[in-house]
Amino acid sequence: MRLKYLERHPAAREALRLLSPAFRAEERDGQLVLVARAGQALLRPRTVEELLDLASMHAGGRTSLSWRQRARPAQPMGGSEADLLRALDAWRRRAVLAEAALRSRAAPADTGAIRRVIARTLHPDAGPASEAERALRTELFQRVWSALDTVEAQA
Repeated sequence: MRLKYLERHPAAREALRLLSPAFRAEERDGQLVLVARAGQALLRPRTVEELLDLASMHAGGRTSLSWRQRARPAQPMGGSEADLLRALDAWRRRAVLAEAALRSRAAPADTGAIRRVIARTLHPDAGPASEAERALRTELFQRVWSALDTVEAQA
């Protein structure tokens, strides 16, 4: 994603505004890179949806109505193995973004809001899904949820 494109996209512009206190947006090799202001963390959201999810997690789920309108209902996935592997990769990227957001915010009071956002995004019952996708979501959700427990225990 090019930064120039994102600045013309209303929801992406709002996401960059929400992320600006914690991240600096740069373009490297034609791709958007978010550099954490408080450390060396680099995030590379590949789609506008990943950028919006990261901003929503960073905002603790508190976003404007127009921001909420960009959400669309979950759709069932195709059945091929290649499609499922691509979906697994996408869900893993979302989990990495969620972990990065947790590390950048690491305040115990914020974990409840982050848990709600992750539950809405990764929970196996979040939308219609095939049995394979439901199993995939269950596995990822359990991994991320246990990581949240660990973060809360250390705080």
